[in-house]
Amino acid sequence: MKIGLFGDHPDMPTGMAIVLKNLALGLSFINPQLEIYFFGRFGQQSGFSKEPVVHEDGMYYHLVNCEGGVWKTRMTVDAINHYGLDCVITEDDWFSIGGMMKAVRHTKVPFHFITPIDSLPIHAMAQNIFKECTKVYVPNSAYKMVKSHNSLFLPHGVRSDLFYPEKTERDDLFTFIWVGRDEPRKAMGRFILAFQEVCKKVPCQAIIHSDWRADMAVRTARYIRHKRDLPIIMTQMEGGTHSNLRKLYNKADVLVCTSKAGAFEMSIVEAMACGVCPIITDWTFMNEIPVRDENGFLVPIKNVCEDYVKLGNGKVWGIPIGRKWGNINIKLLASKMVECVKNPDKTKSMGESARYHIKQNYDWNKIAGKLMGEIE
Repeated sequence: MKIGLFGDHPDMPTGMAIVLKNLALGLSFINPQLEIYFFGRFGQQSGFSKEPVVHEDGMYYHLVNCEGGVWKTRMTVDAINHYGLDCVITEDDWFSIGGMMKAVRHTKVPFHFITPIDSLPIHAMAQNIFKECTKVYVPNSAYKMVKSHNSLFLPHGVRSDLFYPEKTERDDLFTFIWVGRDEPRKAMGRFILAFQEVCKKVPCQAIIHSDWRADMAVRTARYIRHKRDLPIIMTQMEGGTHSNLRKLYNKADVLVCTSKAGAFEMSIVEAMACGVCPIITDWTFMNEIPVRDENGFLVPIKNVCEDYVKLGNGKVWGIPIGRKWGNINIKLLASKMVECVKNPDKTKSMGESARYHIKQNYDWNKIAGKLMGEIE
């Protein structure tokens, strides 16, 4: 069987690249006889490579470099036919999948679509797309909302050989860590506001790991520097640095995730795999990874807001509008953070429980095995 996985180039730090690369590795681990082709976007200027190239994971799958951007119908059809694929797998947002849908419709190849639904309700256009897929995989309980009944729960995972507890140089001060891009959905500002209140009550510090070159992050960095007494360490997010990210997690006692919505926040499972207790928004679907008060804390939201995207001219892009996001309660978040600082032994014990929970439930090989069962 020839399986084609279409996603961002495996060397990119995007969620899509991480998910599909690990599924490719998992599928090859389950059945070495499979011919697995990874079609990596942003691997070359135009079209797709007619011959696979050698990659660091070359013994497990064939890498086919492709042009960037959304999948174009003609190019995708040619790639499927050129490599004689028996099955196509991709992860993407439903509103970016049009070209791929036309290609699999044309070639009549079974299409397994992994889609990160991050908030409800599911758009009617998405429901129509799901009906055409062989299978739809969602990394959270939103799979129950897919009306075509061809959907399954397929979580994302974490590699225990990359993320694990390790001894590293760190300060004695209790440390929180926040990881992600500075964007409205991630709500970095709400973490900073809560941390300001925590610092007034207990001694602690924070690490914020982000891309500080982005426009919104530049303004946030300016605010942090203006608050000179705010003990925040700003580290730069770079691609392909799992070892550096693991070391950052191991410098922290607690991960704080303030995202207003999320299909599956990778930072949560990565931190938990390193034995770090998480504090997460108690909102769909943020609350589905840890077990409340056993290996993580869930903080209620203050209010619900609309998901929207503004263009430069002030108009609103209408496709994803209507989904509900939740704003974490800053006061309750600060209170829970203070509780963690005052009870370090309990926090550490919960981190150890988190590590075990992740190993049992979020192993990539097990996830790939479930996917393979559906393909077969």
